[in-house]
Amino acid sequence: MSTTAQPRNESIVERYGREYSAFGIGHGINFSPVDEHEEQRLDKFEELVFHLRDQAYLPEPLQDSEEDSLNGESVLDCGFGSGAWIDRVLKDHEEPYVTGVDVHTGRSDSDEDLPATVAAEQFDRVRWNLNGLFRHSVLRQQTFKLINCSCIAEGISIRRWPGMIRELKEMLQPGGYLQMIEPHYLFQSEAGNVRGYPMLDSWWNRYKRSLQDRDRYHDLGPRLEGLLRTAGFADIEAEVITARIGDWHESHPLGDHIQDDLLKMIHSWSLHPFAVAFGASGQRAVAELVDRIRGEMSNHSLRLYYRIYVAYGRKPQRGSR
Repeated sequence: MSTTAQPRNESIVERYGREYSAFGIGHGINFSPVDEHEEQRLDKFEELVFHLRDQAYLPEPLQDSEEDSLNGESVLDCGFGSGAWIDRVLKDHEEPYVTGVDVHTGRSDSDEDLPATVAAEQFDRVRWNLNGLFRHSVLRQQTFKLINCSCIAEGISIRRWPGMIRELKEMLQPGGYLQMIEPHYLFQSEAGNVRGYPMLDSWWNRYKRSLQDRDRYHDLGPRLEGLLRTAGFADIEAEVITARIGDWHESHPLGDHIQDDLLKMIHSWSLHPFAVAFGASGQRAVAELVDRIRGEMSNHSLRLYYRIYVAYGRKPQRGSR
């Protein structure tokens, strides 16, 4: 029986003027950088989702109830990235015990190099490839009040998802919640103009093929609710957020920020695949692509948008591990 490779260190490779996780890019897990520029983008994306959800970042029963709060509770964030979601949990609750899991944790292998805020805020960082069974000492059954999974579709094999959801359910306390958030970069036009953004559509098709070639869901967002239902969660709620690109919609003032985030994401993600496809001219090809996509997004008559999917469910109190 083969075992899933796990990252042993925080090794970084520098390519195309950016920093990447050596393990992540070497095993085809994620083509996005892990440097400060990407952390800043992830911070802003988390903030965008927070505002698009009417300043919510938790399942509604946890968001609105003082009795059912996260004070002193154990919380797990899978694929924590920049730690922006964790920062919000730590700020809003008293002494939660938070664990973040990712293939690149941003911490040194030497304990003495850990930032003081990590120990002070009880934020444990676990280096783990989510494609492997959860066999880490910190990731125990019936431990967590809440598990959050955000933007991890690119890193997880399609075959892994059913088992991973079951394992996450086992790690929840009875009555605990699993929340999942995934953007779906299928760009559409509210004006019905399906031919007005050929470069953006071309990028989406390249991105989709890249995921399919690596046995990844390109459409995980619309599948979240079904995954929770199949795993036996109760009280499932799903939300579809329309992220409008640009300032064409007067009642949605976040459009410019959404556009800026998308352009940065497209640029960051495309650098590695384009270098493989075009060699030394890959960086120039990415810059030209992003410029042309910016032009399409700036055409407000198209009224472009994409969707972000949110789903959460509760582990039954009894009769289920």
